Amino acid sequence: KFINEWINELMNKSIVVITNKIPFPHGYHDFADKRTFLGIPNTMDIISNVAILIPAIYLFQVRKKKSMISNLIILHLVLLSIASSYYHWNPSDKTIFWDILMIAVTIMLVTIIIIKFKQLI
Repeated sequence: KFINEWINELMNKSIVVITNKIPFPHGYHDFADKRTFLGIPNTMDIISNVAILIPAIYLFQVRKKKSMISNLIILHLVLLSIASSYYHWNPSDKTIFWDILMIAVTIMLVTIIIIKFKQLI
């Protein structure tokens, strides 16, 4: 029941963000690094997403057995890195949806893992 409530809440929040019913304050995206390097805007914000990819690469290499959970975590970390890079390439109310969606899914995955772990103890 708890997980269903989380999923419903995520869907409701996602719809609000997609339809832009709650606009972000003017200047919300000004925190993004403005430096351009090798034609990449907001370079440091985009490069920082490598820190998200490192655990995915590590998990991919060291996992002893392929399970659906490990595959989902690896896939999610890769998608999180891509979504965050997409947002930071062009920070706007339209592109932030993907970043927020991946962060929300991360929270859901961590919650599910914690719940499952507690059941094992």
